[in-house]
Amino acid sequence: MPDNNLASTKRLSLKNLDKNNLMLCTVSIVIFLVVAIANPRVFLGKVNLTSMGAQLAEFGFFSVAMMVSFLSGGIDISIVGIANLTGVTVGFLFVALGTAGYTGPIAPFLLLAFLIALALGAIMGYINGFLISKFHISPMLVTLGTLNLFMGIAVILTEAKTLTGFPIAVADFGNAAIGIFSVPLILFVITALVVGLILNRTKFGKELRFYGTNNKATAYSGINSRAVVIKSYMLSAMVSSVAGALMVMRVNSARANFGSSYMFTSILCVILGGISPMGGKGKLSGVIWSLVALQLLSSGLNMLGVSNVLKDFIWGGLLLAVMTMNFFAEQRTAKRAKGC
Repeated sequence: MPDNNLASTKRLSLKNLDKNNLMLCTVSIVIFLVVAIANPRVFLGKVNLTSMGAQLAEFGFFSVAMMVSFLSGGIDISIVGIANLTGVTVGFLFVALGTAGYTGPIAPFLLLAFLIALALGAIMGYINGFLISKFHISPMLVTLGTLNLFMGIAVILTEAKTLTGFPIAVADFGNAAIGIFSVPLILFVITALVVGLILNRTKFGKELRFYGTNNKATAYSGINSRAVVIKSYMLSAMVSSVAGALMVMRVNSARANFGSSYMFTSILCVILGGISPMGGKGKLSGVIWSLVALQLLSSGLNMLGVSNVLKDFIWGGLLLAVMTMNFFAEQRTAKRAKGC
């Protein structure tokens, strides 16, 4: 009987997730049509579509990073701090090139910048995962602490100033596009595919979902829970660090407080995408559809002249509404499972 209940619960959860994706897809199409009809000349222009793709990529990286921590049953509040410290570090590399008057091929240094970003992300993610798994401290408290730690280091390194003087080729790369697809968007798609493969096709991905669903049972299953937690926060941080490097390349400067609003937006996107805050459940496809819907909504609000203050109010209300709906949906699912 318990096995039947478990199978029934799993089927219901997958069904709900599919419905969630369908809802997000429908919302995205409706928003797209409304805004396109209201202002087709601007909205459907190449410049706007390319800009939307770049913006989607930026908070997309943070959303995917947050999703990974959610799947473990935790949360990573430090993602923006990780991105900023990475961006500042990469920024010093580009400042050195600009100061030296370097005009040669930029590709080797861009590759070096991404390698530095991944290495820093792995280190900072390891710190988060180690503290959480070793000392059993709440992920929220640990990552809140490291957020301030990483941001503080970035402020000290920059002396609270903006780093400028990068080679022009850096901005050329960060703002390049193939057709209407910006380079940040292309790199985000590649990153999302890699993360999706890791979560769905590897032993670690299966262990991560199992741990997020029931971390106590994981302790008796032979799975190295500490390694799972550390790897999950390393993956989250590495995705965030790539975002930090890309933001620096796009704006051709670096400072310690870039993208401060992305943490809240990423939480909204992940929850809207059907990722359970309790861990273990959710699909990357839901997060992608959520990204599309929120980006279209954001662009639509901008074209309507909605102020940033009112936009924050709308995001907050949307987050509360989605969390409330998810709560009642989970309650109905649990009742149906017991009835079987």
